[in-house]
Amino acid sequence: MHTVARSRLAELAEGAVPWGPPVVAAWGFVRIVTQPIFDPPTPIGQAVEFLDH
Repeated sequence: MHTVARSRLAELAEGAVPWGPPVVAAWGFVRIVTQPIFDPPTPIGQAVEFLDH
């Protein structure tokens, strides 16, 4: 299954049509990486900037 998913993600990343994670996944990413359990937690601006790339 990982091979199929990796292939599909490569097609999306290299294609001409813009794409990104679903909004709920982006929110989850930001919520997790900015938690203070990480030392240091990722600043929210940096987490959002990561999603923009």
